[in-house]
Amino acid sequence: MPWAFVGGAALAGGAALVARANLFPLMSGDADEPVYVYQGRMLTHGHVTLSAAARTEFFHPWLFGRHGSRLFSQYQPGWPAVIALGHVLGDERVALVVAAIAAVAATWFLAQEIAPGSGGFAAAVLLLSPMFVVDAGLYLSYLWAAALVAGALAGMLAGLRTNRRAPFCLSGALFGLAFLTRPFDALLVAVVAGGYIVIARWRDGPGTRLAVLWTAAGALPFLVLTAFYNNHVTGNPFRFPLQAASRLDTFGFGARAMAPGQTTLDYTPRAALSALTRNVGAVPLWFAGSGVGLVLAVAAVVMHRRRRETWVLVATIVLFPVGYFFWWATSLAASGALTGLGPHYYVPVFVPLAVLAGWALRDLRRRSSALVTVACAALVLGSLFMVPTILDNAHGTTALQRAKLAPFTSARLTNAVVVMRTEPSMYSYMLLGYPFLVDDPDQSGSVLYATDRGPASAELARQFPKRRLYQLVQRTEPGHALLRPSYVVEPLRILSGAQVRLQFTATNPGTNRGAQPFVVATVTVDGRTVATRTLATGSHAGVTVAFDVVLAPSAVRLTASARGTLVAAVAHDGVVRVDVAFGPDARRDHADVYERAYFVSRTDSGLTVQTPGLHYHRFVVDKVVWVRQNVGDHLAERP
Repeated sequence: MPWAFVGGAALAGGAALVARANLFPLMSGDADEPVYVYQGRMLTHGHVTLSAAARTEFFHPWLFGRHGSRLFSQYQPGWPAVIALGHVLGDERVALVVAAIAAVAATWFLAQEIAPGSGGFAAAVLLLSPMFVVDAGLYLSYLWAAALVAGALAGMLAGLRTNRRAPFCLSGALFGLAFLTRPFDALLVAVVAGGYIVIARWRDGPGTRLAVLWTAAGALPFLVLTAFYNNHVTGNPFRFPLQAASRLDTFGFGARAMAPGQTTLDYTPRAALSALTRNVGAVPLWFAGSGVGLVLAVAAVVMHRRRRETWVLVATIVLFPVGYFFWWATSLAASGALTGLGPHYYVPVFVPLAVLAGWALRDLRRRSSALVTVACAALVLGSLFMVPTILDNAHGTTALQRAKLAPFTSARLTNAVVVMRTEPSMYSYMLLGYPFLVDDPDQSGSVLYATDRGPASAELARQFPKRRLYQLVQRTEPGHALLRPSYVVEPLRILSGAQVRLQFTATNPGTNRGAQPFVVATVTVDGRTVATRTLATGSHAGVTVAFDVVLAPSAVRLTASARGTLVAAVAHDGVVRVDVAFGPDARRDHADVYERAYFVSRTDSGLTVQTPGLHYHRFVVDKVVWVRQNVGDHLAERP
């Protein structure tokens, strides 16, 4: 085996590890990454599906569908199986190394089949492509699928060249593996390969049958496995998990969404054309040389336009944008096509582009060593053009993820359940928003992360009586910029009883808006005011007054209110808000208002209340705005 090939493989594996460590050590922000890792860990535990009863309410993973009593990932198991292999070997990054080496190896062999002597150049071009470097460090399936379909194409060409069965069988097996990974990508390249076999063996019926027969024989075990897998998780061998998980996550035009409960997107032909333009327009920048590589690829097409193999590569390149025109998520990818993660649905296109560019470099070398040296230098310099863009995106994403991770690290959690309460409306699925917190699928890990279900979250105390409860909240600190919140992990206590008493102290802030002698406490239940009391009429800056709030399931159970006590009936599960207003009179219009919000649920014996309450501070600019700000200095809970 050529030393250049071995060196290229080593560089590919190293690039994967370096990219992971330095670009996206805490995931890339692409919400698919943690799903693949989670599914890989499921496989290591022997799970293809998960119990819905144990996970639907608090631990429903992002991009998982439901069939009967089981939850399943919307993705095929091909790439998660590679991650599972890495996990078994002791480090999931092994999967990244495998995918990167496989992509370079497939590029090498495809180039060698097209133009002997161009393999090293083609592999080098791929290694220099920013798209390869970034994807090599991500737990996404694109690069692995690209390696499989490129290898399958190379096997098909080798079979036609040698007229032997083994290459066709290998080609079919790789197509089958690709079908078990990214079925649509496999289908697109299989169409190209099948068409080429028919054209190449047009007058050779027996040869055509041999090629088709042995390719099918290689693919058959994986197609059968795919059918069994589909039937197991969706109940239909021909219904893929992707479409079964969400009926709106499919090809075509109309209302589209990744998961139930998510905001829909109206995918129209106009939106598809816009996404196509932006993604295709970004390809030259993400390919080697930031345009130089594309020029070389076009030159190879022109120089070798009479070779049928040239058009196999061109057809593969063209078919991906055409096929993905009908896939709605390309419009989401388009927003990061230039400065994010690139046109990642087109990753398999970069291999045939590298083969064409490598072909042109081989031709240049035969004519002039100086010319090929200049071309290679231009490729390197052009690729460096994208480095600032990649680093800016990576460092920005990692900085945000580290800010989110910091409270978990400082809290040193063990034997815990954390209720994720930063953005309940957005992060209604596990793994979404905090992709680096990939949980143990068996729920036996040291820390479990539960999605926020409001009042129902009190049930976690019953489900996990031996674990400590915490809540993750997001709020700004007084004096800090309102758009620069902090993330805080704090113990979560569940108070329960026929009556629940909450105790507070209210400290006058003494703002610059003049005297604020009036201190008024108010209790609302689901937005309806149920109790209010004036606590002081002669307060001033720094003065503290204590008051209590008593909650009960009905007015019948409430005791007579004592001085400094507010009482409220809570007839059903809901949100109770306790606020204190400091102002020039008893009205709230111009008062400085601080609030704590509590999730309350009904039980057979009374109520359960989750404390501490969430913090809010009211600001009045052109309209009333409630900001999640630490109010502990002015509305504090007493133990």
